[in-house]
Amino acid sequence: VDEFGNTVVKANTNDLGVVNFKLDPLSTYTINTLKDGYQEETTLINPDATRITASPVISLSQLPALIVENRIEIENIYFDFNKATLKEESKLSLNKIIKVLNDKQDVKISIFAHTDTKGSAKYNQQLSEKRAKSAVEYLIQNGVNAERLSFKGMGKSLPKVSCKKCSKDQDAQNRRTEFVIN
Repeated sequence: VDEFGNTVVKANTNDLGVVNFKLDPLSTYTINTLKDGYQEETTLINPDATRITASPVISLSQLPALIVENRIEIENIYFDFNKATLKEESKLSLNKIIKVLNDKQDVKISIFAHTDTKGSAKYNQQLSEKRAKSAVEYLIQNGVNAERLSFKGMGKSLPKVSCKKCSKDQDAQNRRTEFVIN
């Protein structure tokens, strides 16, 4: 956003967290940084000043997991398309679950993985089972006692958003992993 409040550039970073764009010199800009699961950051930059030094680096701080009623809430867990392989960003999110479980040794959780409504019920059921199991395996590999964990794939049986022809956003909301305290 420029000094007059006009949005100049809206951009997403690449896989390394880098974004490039050109700005006019002799102006001051505000960069608002948003990422699911992270604290929103606002940074002021002056292109003339940053040209002399390195490009500005903006560090984001992860938000902690929240316990709401009988659930541990974090941002969504992401998997590669049609796979049960955890993405690196999902491991960071699952680390929040590990912290809660380490802080609350008496808590047991059930992990429920859901898919969107595309594809067959059988395929989605199998995929959600594998995804829930991947999350459990990651937690166990990182020190959580297996006796404190259970999991179930829900497939497309309980969509968060009911829709006949779902939009990309609705599909994304339906593809979720839930952490329920037993």
